[in-house]
Amino acid sequence: MRSKRLAGFTLLELLVVIGIVAVLIAAFLAIGAKVTSDTKRKATISRVMLVTTALERYRNEFDAYPPNPAGGFEDDGTLVKYLCGAENRGVVACPGTTREKHFEAFLPLSSETVKQVGDKLVLIDNWGTPLHYFNCKAYVDGGGNAENCHKPDKCDVWSYGPDKMKDPNLIEPGSQIVEEPAKVWLVDDVTNWGSRPK
Repeated sequence: MRSKRLAGFTLLELLVVIGIVAVLIAAFLAIGAKVTSDTKRKATISRVMLVTTALERYRNEFDAYPPNPAGGFEDDGTLVKYLCGAENRGVVACPGTTREKHFEAFLPLSSETVKQVGDKLVLIDNWGTPLHYFNCKAYVDGGGNAENCHKPDKCDVWSYGPDKMKDPNLIEPGSQIVEEPAKVWLVDDVTNWGSRPK
């Protein structure tokens, strides 16, 4: 009697095909994660620059930058309050007086740019973490050492990036800056004063 071989895959061939498919899926997932991460980084860079521009527009109108957040560097609603006004309806100067003046919001808001923290709206990066802000001009004008700020006559704005942790080389404003800001390379933090080119 002759045995007839049935047409089809052997178990070994089937396992090889499954292995190849698994490797391809893993490669595509890794590429997708990298693209998503790069997109969020670029969007956060744009957001930091938009906030910086809004702060400059605010300074042009009021000859000062908004005050620092009360609890440190992390935005606590201060930026939204000063750049957008109540309910993002614009900023009112000298309310209730004869000199009352209305300004459009200096920064457009969307659901991707803010999150609710308690009863306040907070500006966030693309990883959902509040942006950080420091009014260097007020710090220097108040007697702080200009060498301890990246932009002594302006404001520093930054994000801790996807890991949501301060890079070891990030020197926060108000701390002694040992190197020139342009020479400080950051791993994934995004700043308005310079970082490692990607």
